[in-house]
Amino acid sequence: MRVIDVDSQVYPPLLLEVTNHPDRLYVRGESKVLLEKMVAVVGSRKMSDKGEEVTKRVVKKLVDMEMVVVSGLARGVDSVAHAECLRLGGRTVAVLAHGLDWVYPRENAGLAEKIVDGGGALVSQLEEGVRPERYFFPLRNRLIVGMCLGVVVIEAEIKSGTMTTANWAAELNRKVWVVRGSPGTDLLINEGVDEWLF
Repeated sequence: MRVIDVDSQVYPPLLLEVTNHPDRLYVRGESKVLLEKMVAVVGSRKMSDKGEEVTKRVVKKLVDMEMVVVSGLARGVDSVAHAECLRLGGRTVAVLAHGLDWVYPRENAGLAEKIVDGGGALVSQLEEGVRPERYFFPLRNRLIVGMCLGVVVIEAEIKSGTMTTANWAAELNRKVWVVRGSPGTDLLINEGVDEWLF
């Protein structure tokens, strides 16, 4: 594990633009990946079949563009985004809502190791020993947005962590693209967010 202070040469440059950005990050894996162009892919833990298909198509497009795919290692869309990126030979970063001595959910421990082995990284603003708690997930979502050029929202319920991430993106002046067809993404389109078009 590496501790990256705010004055480190590998501190994510876009994150420096965010008010109250973390003073330090904890990283497992290739820290230099944090200097690359990154786009987040987020969505529902209860992913639909369409959501899985679209996630894979979005990730392929991002890998073809040589973007680093960022997500939160959660069940559903996050897991598919990380795994598909690795399958295609891309690099991916998982941002966690706990210390790096944990993996949540537990079933993604193997995926977390593959992310590190594949030239990506696990990132947290929380030190080792901090367990996953509900109130850490909004911080995780803000960190995801702050590191990235933009966010692709695959599908979401109206009241969800994914929508919180989309709201952070708007607040931090990041680009937001959404996929039509779920209550949350349809609401975002109605509010003027760009639809993801293939």
